[in-house]
Amino acid sequence: MEAERTIVLWNWNLQLTNDLLRLKRRAAILASTDAQGCFDRIVHAIAFLCLKRLGLPSAPIQSMITAIQTMTHYVRTAFGDSEESYGCDDTLPPLMGLLQGNGAAGTGWQAISSVLVEMLKTAGFGLELWSAISQEAIKLACFQFVDDGTLIQGGPRPDSTGEEVYAGMQEVLDYWEGSLRATGGAIAHDKSYWHLIDFTLKSKKWTYRTIAEVPGDLLLPKGEERVPTKIERLEVTKAKELLGVMIRPDGSEKDQVQHLLIKTRKWRDSIRTRRVSQADAWFAMNSTITKTVKYPLMATTMSRAELSTVMTPILDGGLQQSGVQRLMPRAIVYGSHQVQGMQIFHPACTQTIQHVQAIKRHATRPTITGTLIRSVMEAHVLELGSAHPFWSLDYSKWKEICTWSWIAHTWQDLRNAGLTLKGPLFMLPTRRQADVHLMDFFIALDEFDGEQLRTLQACRTHLRLTTLADGCTADGLRIAANTWNGQPMDRRTPYDWSRTHRPTGNAWDLWRAALKHLLPPFASHRRLIEPLGLWLQEHDPHWNWWHSPSTAKVYQQHSNSTWTAWEPSQQHYKVSSLVPCPLPPDLLRADVALSRNRQSATLHCWGASLPPEPPP
Repeated sequence: MEAERTIVLWNWNLQLTNDLLRLKRRAAILASTDAQGCFDRIVHAIAFLCLKRLGLPSAPIQSMITAIQTMTHYVRTAFGDSEESYGCDDTLPPLMGLLQGNGAAGTGWQAISSVLVEMLKTAGFGLELWSAISQEAIKLACFQFVDDGTLIQGGPRPDSTGEEVYAGMQEVLDYWEGSLRATGGAIAHDKSYWHLIDFTLKSKKWTYRTIAEVPGDLLLPKGEERVPTKIERLEVTKAKELLGVMIRPDGSEKDQVQHLLIKTRKWRDSIRTRRVSQADAWFAMNSTITKTVKYPLMATTMSRAELSTVMTPILDGGLQQSGVQRLMPRAIVYGSHQVQGMQIFHPACTQTIQHVQAIKRHATRPTITGTLIRSVMEAHVLELGSAHPFWSLDYSKWKEICTWSWIAHTWQDLRNAGLTLKGPLFMLPTRRQADVHLMDFFIALDEFDGEQLRTLQACRTHLRLTTLADGCTADGLRIAANTWNGQPMDRRTPYDWSRTHRPTGNAWDLWRAALKHLLPPFASHRRLIEPLGLWLQEHDPHWNWWHSPSTAKVYQQHSNSTWTAWEPSQQHYKVSSLVPCPLPPDLLRADVALSRNRQSATLHCWGASLPPEPPP
C-alpha cells in the first residue's frame, strides 16, 4: 500500500503543478523523458561518488562494484542454466551497471538522479513560484521516479509568454541529456514527449494556447549516431500514460476514463468467455480489476458519472458470472453489509476518501507535495476572495469564479456529501473596522448570474482588491476614484496575484453598479453608507504614504523598506534632504498624489489605527 501511494504521489505532484500553473496562468513546459536501462548503464565511478556523498563507507561500495565487475553471468530458465556465459575479460573494460535485482541498484540510481536534479537547479533551470498568501517559495526542476522523469521549465517573469519559455527549453533538454550520458545513461527517444502550457484570453475567458498558436520543436539525440531528432509534442488536451495514470495539463479526465474503460471492458470480455465458478468470479471482481480502478484515484478528479461509466463493464461481467442480476440497484450493490448491501468497491466514495486522507497527510508537511497543496489552496483563497474557508462555502454558488483543480474537485465532492474540512489555512484578513470582503458582498446580493460574477471577479483581481478597505480612501469615508474608474491603486500588495487582464466593454459599468450597493441613493463623491472604522494594524510594510500630525510631514515608504520625508511647502509637500531617522511614532496611513514631474506631493486624507495592545 505504501509503495502504491508513493507511485501515485508522483502523479499527484504533477497534477498539483498543472493546477497551480492554471490558477496562476503561468507559462511553462513539461517534458517527459525516460532513462533507458538506467540500472544497467551506470558508470561505477559515478555511483561510487554519489553513494559516498550520502555518507556510505567506501568498503561496502567497493565490495559491490568489485563483485559486479568480476562475476560470471549465466542465464537460468525452467530447463536449467545455460552453458554459455559472459563476464570478466582482462582484455576488455570491466562491465558497468548495478544489475537488475541488486538490492542496492535502486538506491544507487536514486543517489545519482538526485545529483542530476540538483545540477538542473544550480544551473538556473526550472520553475520558480510563490504561494499566493504566505509567500512560500516553490522551486521545481524535475519530478523523478526511478527512470521516469518530467522536466519543468518556466519563464523568468510571472507574465513570461510561451515563446519565451520555449526559447530556453532546448538548452534544458541538452543539459539533462548530457548529464545522463555522463553517468552512462541515455534517454529513450521514442518514449519522450512534451507539453507547452500557456494561456490567452478568448471571449472573456482564459484558455490554453494550442500548438498552432505557439509552434516549435524540441530535439534529442537518437540512435548510436546521436542524430538530433524531434520528439513528440502533445496538445494540452492530450495525455500519455505515466506510471499507470493519464495526467492532462488542462485538468480533464477524459483520457483517464478511456484508459480505465479499455481495461474494464477487456476484463469483462475475458470473464464472460471463461468457465469460472461463481465464487471465483466474485473474488476476481473484488480483488483484481477493482484494484486497477482504485490505483490512480488519489491523483485523479473523475466525476461520479465518469466513474460509474468505468464501473459498468465490471458490474455487467462480474455480477452476472457471480450469479447476481447485473441490473441490481446500485444502492444495494455499493451498500455496506450493515444495510444488507453487497459492499462492492465504490470508486467515487473511495476517490473522495483518498483525497481527504491525502490532504490530512501532506498539507502541513515541509515537503514538495505539502508546499504544492498549500499553494493551490492559497491560490483558491485569493481567487475567491472570501472571508471564510472555501471548504465551508456552497460550491454551487462559487463555482462560477473558481478555477478547476484537484482541490476544487475535492471541495465539490465534500459539499455534495454534506461534509467540510477544518484545519490550518491562510485566509484574507479584514484591514479595518466594518471592513467587508467584496466577493462575499457581491454573492450575498444574489443579483448577478455566473457570467456577471466572473466579470466582477476579473475587475477585482485586475485591481488587486480583497476587501473594501483595499479600494477606499485612507480615511475610510469614500470609495477611491481609482477603484471606481477601474485603475489600480498606488499601493503595494502583500499577495502574489495571478496573471490578469484589464476588462473591457461594459465590465466597468457592471463593476460600478455593484459598488453602488455600498453607497446611499444619489451619493456624491462615492461616500459610503457606513464609513470604515480604524485600521486594525498600526504598521503596514506595503502602504506607501504616511502622515505625521506631530511633524506635519508626509513620509514615503519604499519597497526596499527605506523612507523619504516630504516637508510642507505652501499647499504641497517637497522632498526633504534629511533622512527620516528615527520615524515619528504617530504615523498614519495617508492618500497622497504626486505631481506629473514627481517633484511635489498633495496630501488628501489620512486614517487612524487602533492603539497597540499593552504588553501583558
